[in-house]
Amino acid sequence: MAKSNDFSSWRDGGNLIDLVLALRFDEYEGLACVDEMVSLLENRISYVFDEYMSSDDLETLSDKIDKHRKILGSEVIVAMERAIVRELDECMSTIAAMDSKSTLSDHTRMLERLGKMVDAPAETIAMAISRVEERLAEIKDSASEAPPPQVTGDAPPERDIFDNVALQNLFDPLASDQVVLEGDAQ
Repeated sequence: MAKSNDFSSWRDGGNLIDLVLALRFDEYEGLACVDEMVSLLENRISYVFDEYMSSDDLETLSDKIDKHRKILGSEVIVAMERAIVRELDECMSTIAAMDSKSTLSDHTRMLERLGKMVDAPAETIAMAISRVEERLAEIKDSASEAPPPQVTGDAPPERDIFDNVALQNLFDPLASDQVVLEGDAQ
C-alpha cells in the first residue's frame, strides 16, 4: 500500500470513519466489494493518524474510534494509539504556542483522558502533564514579571480657548456659503 495520503484529519478524518461504519453496518445494501473498500478506507484512516494533526482533531477522531473500537479494524486502533502516545511524548511543541491557563488546563485533561484511553504508561502521562504544568508556571512567571503600569494621576483636560477672532474664522466660511447659496437661488 502506498504511504501517501490525500486526506486530512481536519477535513476528512470523521467522514472516513463514518463511511467505514456505514459500510460495516451495511447501510449501502447490495454494494459490491465492501470488504475491499473498508480495508482501503481503514488504511487511509491509519495514514491520517500518522501525519500531523492538531490536538483537537486527535481528540475528536480518537473519541469516535474508541466508541466503535469493536467495529473498526485493528490497523485503525493501532494508528490511533500511536498518535496519542506521540502526542503525549511531543506535547511540548503543541503547548509552546498556548498562552492561556484555561487552554492549558483543558489540554492537561485531554492528555490524561486520551492516555488512559489507550493504556499509555502512567509515567508517560505524568511526564506530559508535568510539561504542561511547567508551561503554566512559565506563563505565570512572565505575567508577574511585567511591570505594573505607572499611574501619576489624571492629566488635566486641555481647554480650547475660542476668542472672538477664532469664532469669526470658524463661522465666516459658513456665512459665505450661505450667501453663495442664496445668490444661486436667484
